[in-house]
Amino acid sequence: MVHYRRAVRNTQADDLIRVKAGEVMNRDYTAFHNVEYQRAGRRSMGVTTNGLTYAALSMSAGEQRVFRILEAVFSAPNYALILIDEIDLFLHQDALQRLLGILDEHCRQKHKQLVMTTHFPPVAKMYANVAITTLHRTQSRTVFWNGYSSAALRYITGIQEKPLSIFVEDDVAEAIVSQIALELRLRPFVQIEHFGAASNAFKVGAGIVLANRSLQHVLIIMDGDDQATKKERRNKVASELTGTEPARIPQRKELLAAIRPFKPRGVMSPEQTLHRMLHTLQPHGFDQEDQDLLNIAHGVNNVPERHGFVTGIIDLTGETRTVALAKLVKLAAKAPMWQRYTSLVRLALMQRRATLNIDPA
Repeated sequence: MVHYRRAVRNTQADDLIRVKAGEVMNRDYTAFHNVEYQRAGRRSMGVTTNGLTYAALSMSAGEQRVFRILEAVFSAPNYALILIDEIDLFLHQDALQRLLGILDEHCRQKHKQLVMTTHFPPVAKMYANVAITTLHRTQSRTVFWNGYSSAALRYITGIQEKPLSIFVEDDVAEAIVSQIALELRLRPFVQIEHFGAASNAFKVGAGIVLANRSLQHVLIIMDGDDQATKKERRNKVASELTGTEPARIPQRKELLAAIRPFKPRGVMSPEQTLHRMLHTLQPHGFDQEDQDLLNIAHGVNNVPERHGFVTGIIDLTGETRTVALAKLVKLAAKAPMWQRYTSLVRLALMQRRATLNIDPA
């Protein structure tokens, strides 16, 4: 048996702690006690809820922590600086969110500054009034990111997030977009999916918009040989996002901005464009592997249909399609035409890269 004496804490500050702790833990605490254990005179706390009185020994770790955090913050003088290590420790996400809301309200009223650490990444998204700085210790120094960063969270969680969703017509377009993302150091953060025929681009985008999902981190890439002009794409967007609701106009603008085409000369397909790029390169000056690939490409000149401009080269390499396509696009990216051809997609990716907060401050 554990023997202790308890005394009710009923000051105005104690009542505030009791009430706010109840809000955090979703419980009705009717009393808050000081507890002194008979052995060694150790001091602690206790509570009463639903007619049951119990001391800290019977409280959960999270429950104890809520009371201690609230007591420390509420008792600090105005304009205090308060440091809390691992504020999320032992707390469920919903309780943590309620606790952060209470602390934010109190600190604003009393002009206190609360600095806390956490290893719980969702804190960065669950409460808008928290200013986030992400820290990571390397062998030589500590680097930091201002705000939420997918790059930084990889070091904390060991999981590579892919927040940027890109939709393309087929595997050729995927290889081109993948190369652009590599050049912009974005590839680890990109998820690429296929939508097939060009007309499906607008259906995919309309579905995302109508599901009330943001297009901030979404790109829909068209080959540029169909629906090539902005007017054509605008008309197609209007035909997919029909209706006269006030929200439709900004939704159509947002969708149109998320759809970006490659910039071929005329109405050339990606296969024709890659083939032309490779033909502008001469084998000398490249390593042996690239020379061999260029020699193969230069030998493919007349094909029955446009896909053959790439398929014909891939078949002669002896590589799997995925491997050969990646090598072919990487080599084509050295051609002068590459920058112009990928310019609209590159610009859109650069804009989205800025929002991902990838580089440390």
